[in-house]
Amino acid sequence: MRRILLPLLLLLAAAPAAQAQTPAPATGRANVIDGDLLAIGRQRYRIFGIDAIEPHQYCYLDGKAWACGAVATRTLEVMASLEPVTCREVAIPADGQNLWAECTVGGKDIGEAMVRAGFALANRAQTDKYVPFEDAAKAIGLQIWKSAFVAPWIYRADLRAIEDRVAERLFTTVQKDIERALTEGQGGIEVLQGFKIGRTSRPWSVREFSVEDLGANFITRAVPNDHAFNWQDPAMATIRWRQMVVLRARAFADRQIWSALGELPKIEVTTPDVVAFLTEIIERSKPWVKAGRKPILFVRGAGDPPWIGELLGGAPMPGLNLSRNEENRSSVYLFTVNGVDIYRGALPEGEALLFPADILSAINYRVDAGGRMITVDHQPGTEATAPMAVMRYALELLWKSDEVISLRYPYRPPAAEYE
Repeated sequence: MRRILLPLLLLLAAAPAAQAQTPAPATGRANVIDGDLLAIGRQRYRIFGIDAIEPHQYCYLDGKAWACGAVATRTLEVMASLEPVTCREVAIPADGQNLWAECTVGGKDIGEAMVRAGFALANRAQTDKYVPFEDAAKAIGLQIWKSAFVAPWIYRADLRAIEDRVAERLFTTVQKDIERALTEGQGGIEVLQGFKIGRTSRPWSVREFSVEDLGANFITRAVPNDHAFNWQDPAMATIRWRQMVVLRARAFADRQIWSALGELPKIEVTTPDVVAFLTEIIERSKPWVKAGRKPILFVRGAGDPPWIGELLGGAPMPGLNLSRNEENRSSVYLFTVNGVDIYRGALPEGEALLFPADILSAINYRVDAGGRMITVDHQPGTEATAPMAVMRYALELLWKSDEVISLRYPYRPPAAEYE
C-alpha cells in the first residue's frame, strides 16, 4: 500500500509547483505600439485572435485615401489610457518577443472592442471567438468596412515582397558604390599620396567586413508613427544606409592599409630624449624633402609622445618651425614641424613612424569573372542578431621598401590636458 501511496503523494505535492509555472497576468499602464500591439513595462503583448489595420495603412472611401491605420492605433491608445491594462499570456510566438495575450481594460476585452469598432479583423487561424463581432461591424459598415482596403496580412506580405526586391537591388547598387569609393582618386585614403589603383586577376588575401542590413519591415519602420505613410521616408532610409555602408567600407580599407604599413620592414631608431627625437625626424626627412617627397610622422596622439602636447600648448623649441596647414581637412592631422606633417594614429606605446607620403606604389583589387571586385552576401538574422550584409574583396598592396623608420622613445602616459 505504501508503494502505491508514496508516488501518488509525490504527484499531488508537485501539482501546485507545475501550476505556479504559468505566468501571472501583467497589469499596468500600457504603451500602445499599433492597433493590436502594446507594452506593459518592458514586455510587449500582441492581442490574440485579432489582426488590426497596420499603423501606416490606408483605406479608400469614394476614391479618397484616409489613414485608417493611424486611426486604429489612436483608438487603442485612447482605450488603453482610461484604466490600467491587464494582459494574460496565451502563447509564445516563434520569435519569442511579442507574447500573444488576451488583454482587458476596465474588464472589457480589448480584442473584442477593436473588432466591434471596425478597426481589426478576426484572426480565424487562432480562434473564431471574434468572428461574430467582425460580421456585425461589417454588416453596418463601421470604419474600415465602409471603405475599400486590403487585409493587414496581405498588406504586410505585399510590403515584404517590395522590401525583398529593394534589398536585392540595393546589394547590386552598393557594390558599385563601394567600388567607386575605393577606386576613384586616392580611394579616400588620407596621408598617402601618388599611388595607383588597379584591378588584377591574381589571387590575393581576402578581406571581409559586415554591416547591419536594412532588415525586415524597414519600409514601415522608416516612417515615424505620427506621419502619414509616404515613400519619401523609406527612400531616405535606403540612401542613408548606402552612405553608411560606403563610409564603413572606406574606413575598413584604410585600416587594412595602415595595418600593412605597420608590418613593413622598419629601420629601428631609439631616441633617449626629445632633442634626439626631433633631430632624427629633421635629419632623416631632409633627403625626402630634397627629392620633393613629403615626410609624414605618425604618433599615438596629441599628448603622446608628451612633447607633442607641449609644442601645441607652448612656444616651440629653438630651431623648430611650427605651422598648421589649414587646407588639410583630415580629422587626424595635428600640425606641421619643419615641413613634416604630423598625424595621430593607432600605434604601440613608445613608437612613432616616419615615412614619405608616396611610400605606397599601388593598390590592386582582384576582380571575379564578371569584373566585380566586391561581393555581397546576405546573412539572415536570428532572434539574437540582426540580418547582416557581408562584403568581401581581395587586394594587394605594393610598397616602396625600406623607407619606414620606427622611432622609439621613453614612454610615459600623456598628461591629462593633452588627452
